[in-house]
Amino acid sequence: MPGTGGPALSTRVSRTGSTATVELCGELDLATAQSLRSCLAPLVQDARAPDRLVLDLTDLTFLDASGISALLTVQRTLAARGGELVLRSPSRLVRRVVRVLDLEQLLPVED
Repeated sequence: MPGTGGPALSTRVSRTGSTATVELCGELDLATAQSLRSCLAPLVQDARAPDRLVLDLTDLTFLDASGISALLTVQRTLAARGGELVLRSPSRLVRRVVRVLDLEQLLPVED
């Protein structure tokens, strides 16, 4: 059952020029949100922070309010530096959550 201690969240970071891509695999929930923040904090707070951070959500299987909070924390940090956060290939569930919470301007989606 999603969100109940299922698969942990794993990340893989790659960088091309001023764009960083982070692939998320597993669940982004209360149990893993801090792990994501810890993974991304050095990337977005560094003097060489990317202008654009793409979170590839192709293999993200679950997202809850804690996960949304983690994404918004990263988005705010990037925006303060003039950067942009983009969600790539989110599931229908993630798209719906972003739309229902009216976060499309803060968390733009690309396919």
